[in-house]
Amino acid sequence: MSFDLAVWHSPRALTRKAAEKIYLALCDEERAEGVTPSPSLAAFAKDLEAKSSDQVIEDWPPTPTDNAFLILNLSWSSVKKAVPLVLKLAAKHGLICYDPQNDEVHHPPKLQSSIPADDQPRPRESFFQCCQEIGRALAKSGFTYGQDVGPHADRRRGPVEEIVGFTWNPTEDGAEFRMTLSIHCKEMLRWGDEQKKRDARLPLGRRAVVASLDYRQLKPTHELFGWDLKTAADWNRVLQEAVALILTQGARYSAVYESPARIVDRLRQEDVPGLRIADALEFSLALGGRELATSLLEGFLARRSDLRPFFDEAVRIIRGGGVVPGSCPRDALDMALAAHWYGLG
Repeated sequence: MSFDLAVWHSPRALTRKAAEKIYLALCDEERAEGVTPSPSLAAFAKDLEAKSSDQVIEDWPPTPTDNAFLILNLSWSSVKKAVPLVLKLAAKHGLICYDPQNDEVHHPPKLQSSIPADDQPRPRESFFQCCQEIGRALAKSGFTYGQDVGPHADRRRGPVEEIVGFTWNPTEDGAEFRMTLSIHCKEMLRWGDEQKKRDARLPLGRRAVVASLDYRQLKPTHELFGWDLKTAADWNRVLQEAVALILTQGARYSAVYESPARIVDRLRQEDVPGLRIADALEFSLALGGRELATSLLEGFLARRSDLRPFFDEAVRIIRGGGVVPGSCPRDALDMALAAHWYGLG
């Protein structure tokens, strides 16, 4: 997930509603009324490229579409420094910059005096208020609420930390509420560092994320994520339903990660949404040891027989010093690397 900003040239100032409509059209690769090609876009992109880097912007170098607009996908870790730079350069080149996360339109100096009155409701304020209320309601269950890199609530369960993130997407008439769930384990970082000291060639390690998923991946899918949120009543309904979902379905999912053995048992029976087998292996190696990781690997291969031929071939190639072809599924390759480097099986 990235922090997005849209930049384009407009001959007139815009309300938030008008800017949002243009932004949604641009995201759908449609022509948007009020967006005109301009050499200012190329000059802005060149200026931004000179003063930024590919570690800040995902699509590098920044390249305007049809010389008419540019949608920037910023990494969340760079938001505090990158956003002021983008706004400064957009103003310098006479361009509008729209921030869909905060529903804000930033106009260049030449349009400041003609900004129209904007009395449209702002879902952003309701969204943050709703998130804060969710955080307060979850505090009784051990969660801590925060807003750095986006509103979220987190708590520790055994060796792991579960982080529930809240976002909203603008729609034609309102906003859609979304939640994500990620599981982190700092022990994996310490373990990974130790492995690298032992052998710098090790391909895995140095990851704290055990699993990451959208709440919509959990089954059964809750109706919460089908709502288009237009009024305060909708937000209040989301508040109640989101808390209930986090404390029931979400809690059952998070409980799988209270110990590596729980993941082994679960993976022997079925897939765990949002979990990559490589991360599960590292989690088991870091907290349970080689025997537990071997059990997980064997159980997963027994159930995922479709990956077995790819895994066996990848192990053979790796042990022979060759390069595994790109057609090998990622899970099979990760398992083969782990089996070879960590002596599993």
